[in-house]
Amino acid sequence: MKTIWPKLFIIISAIIFFLFSYHVESSNKYKKGNKNDIIHPKKLLNQKPTEIKITPDSGFIKNSRLHKKYISKVGNHKTGNKNSGKKEKGKWKQKKVAGSISEFKQKYHFEIITAKDLFHKIEKEFIKQSSLYGTDYRFLSAIVFPELIRYSVYRDFFETEALEIFYIREGSKAADFSIGIFQIKPSFVETLEKKVAKDSLNDFLFITGFVSDNKEEIRKERLNRLKNINWQITYINCFYKIMENIYANMKFASINQKLIFYATAYNHGFNSSAEDIKKWQKIKSFPHGLKSNEINYNYSEISQFFYNQL
Repeated sequence: MKTIWPKLFIIISAIIFFLFSYHVESSNKYKKGNKNDIIHPKKLLNQKPTEIKITPDSGFIKNSRLHKKYISKVGNHKTGNKNSGKKEKGKWKQKKVAGSISEFKQKYHFEIITAKDLFHKIEKEFIKQSSLYGTDYRFLSAIVFPELIRYSVYRDFFETEALEIFYIREGSKAADFSIGIFQIKPSFVETLEKKVAKDSLNDFLFITGFVSDNKEEIRKERLNRLKNINWQITYINCFYKIMENIYANMKFASINQKLIFYATAYNHGFNSSAEDIKKWQKIKSFPHGLKSNEINYNYSEISQFFYNQL
């Protein structure tokens, strides 16, 4: 009997250890999700910005935990889903309350770090072009920083090849989707080109020139420019100069107030009226959009957060 107890004790201890390990592993699996769902910063930063494939509008990592959660709650955006939100008198009403900037920083802590690392990779080009055009690179960087976060979260949900072909053939009215780390749409660039030509902004007249006169070839060249980080930064500088022309007489109480207005115009649409842009300054629709029942945040508040850290 004396020789049995030590062996029995070892067996019981081994069983207890196995059950405890299995419980911890199972708990972590459901709490943290599959590690394959997470994009490590190094995986993102090792890729050149001009070669990264971008999601149209807002998407998720295909088949990831976030993607499945989104599809189950909001519905596949291709087919639609009645649970995607409550419509009230022609307006979308969010099911969940909007979040604060402090909550955003906590929830998207990892993505903010990734976005900052990505920004530092392109910072020199930002400084170079801002020096050329006489703009504040810190101000411009803050305008687009929320898009770097969106990019780091929702990249690779959809391939864009089919959309690109459709755009080349039919134009932005048929296919308008976000491209590049600043999530710029072809229609945005088309509007820039028209504004530059109309207002004769000499510093940016070159963006209206293309190798071919063929409409499809022009669209193809425009897409190639959107995939190039140097062109993306040029478009942001151009956007800023156009805003300066449009609102030359508008007075802002502080640089932060100006940033709120410009960031909202970039996110909502700079072709909108000043009244509409001011109304959207208070709306929280980032990063999921108003139709989503997920918690959203204010775009310009995130821009301010980044600007005050530079």
